[in-house]
Amino acid sequence: MPFVTEEIWQRLGARRAGAPGALIAASWPDVPASFRRPDIEERLELAFEAVRLVRDARRRNAISPKVPVAAVLSARDERTAELLRAGAAVVRAQAHVEALEVGARLPKPRLSATAAAERFTVYVPLEGKIDVAAERERARRELERGREQAAHFERQLAQEEFRRRKPELAEEIASKLDALRAKARELEDHLRDLESA
Repeated sequence: MPFVTEEIWQRLGARRAGAPGALIAASWPDVPASFRRPDIEERLELAFEAVRLVRDARRRNAISPKVPVAAVLSARDERTAELLRAGAAVVRAQAHVEALEVGARLPKPRLSATAAAERFTVYVPLEGKIDVAAERERARRELERGREQAAHFERQLAQEEFRRRKPELAEEIASKLDALRAKARELEDHLRDLESA
């Protein structure tokens, strides 16, 4: 709606002395340092990261965004736990979380999806949310596909001629291989959880 913002500018901003006649030609305003709130920024960064991790756990386990879930946010320290508690309303609303537990060094609930951040770990209990047998099968298939792709990448990287002629591509493949290995570890942990269910 650029025409609306331009109209607002014409009525309000353009009246200032030295202001350009059009919004598009105006410079970005300088924000005084006193307007910044690092404490709120940190709290919201953590809350948004928690939302992203809960959504990732939902996606990985084929849980619809419309289905409410429970979540546990286990912080590495009490300060992070306090910041996460302060942002709990954002997590509940944006990730469709009905029951949220936040604390420092909380244990992982049984049969839970896990997603880790630098300062906290998110657990989403899956019991009653997924078909365990179907999820086991899906995870096994995904793990097998990942292993096949990793073996293909390893064969490519084992070729000295390939690495010498295409170093950028070899570097890209090595990065993809690292990501596949991390995903495989995650799937193996997930399968262990499913096997114990």
